[in-house]
Amino acid sequence: MLVLTEKVEGARSEILNEGAGRKYLIEGICIQSNIKNRNGRIYPKENIMNEIARYMAEDIVRNMAVGELNHPTGDPRINYENVSHKFVSLTESGDNWIGKAVVTKNTPKGSIVAGLMDEGVAMGISTRAVGSVKNKNGTKIVQEDFHLISAGDIVSDPSAPDAYLTNLMEGKEWVWANGILVEKEAEIRSMINTSAKKKQLNEEGLKKLFNYILDQI
Repeated sequence: MLVLTEKVEGARSEILNEGAGRKYLIEGICIQSNIKNRNGRIYPKENIMNEIARYMAEDIVRNMAVGELNHPTGDPRINYENVSHKFVSLTESGDNWIGKAVVTKNTPKGSIVAGLMDEGVAMGISTRAVGSVKNKNGTKIVQEDFHLISAGDIVSDPSAPDAYLTNLMEGKEWVWANGILVEKEAEIRSMINTSAKKKQLNEEGLKKLFNYILDQI
């Protein structure tokens, strides 16, 4: 599965002065379905809505739906050291889902976001997920194995967003193995080792393994 990141314009930020101090909020469209985006992908609503419902019911309800300041490089999994905000809601609106998050101002990255908001710096929201795509007439269609990791990381607005995202995605794919997200290369190495131990690396076994690798490219 590929790392899928999608930046959506129009994120809104708000600072509330409350009795316990300032509360920093960000809100914006996190996920758009049934429309071709800037990366040439379409997220069919029927392919992603069950996963979004799971994310809402499990991660948001259990206070586990967090995002980071900037996308991580090389590893799509959540790193608590980089968490800058926690999502409190993800609301369906037509073919879109609107996310609302509170900035974790007492974490290192959250304090940076809060400081930027104090100075009126505009920021964007970009989703992070893993999943496979199929090409259809030059358009990449996201499949039903779509898995949402974060409803959105806080990102800047680079002038060349495609290059920014390509750098994040190149060289690695990810798969689920026994409930754990691992690199595709690690999974293939494990398959080779298992086949070798079972003495299955004969001509037929190598052919099956080679065809499997081709199917994943």
